[in-house]
Amino acid sequence: MGTLSGGERQSVAIARAVHFGARVLILDEPTSALGVKQAGVVLRYVAQARDRGWGSC
Repeated sequence: MGTLSGGERQSVAIARAVHFGARVLILDEPTSALGVKQAGVVLRYVAQARDRGWGSC
């Protein structure tokens, strides 16, 4: 994990939640410290979670 970028770390956190069966993701400004490319990766994972029927506020 130490060699991963911020976006990759955020993606790993989301993937872990999905893998372990989380039914709710609470993300507080998940892209605030990321670059444009990294933010795109994180937002893509968030969109996939939405498409799977997970709610968001």
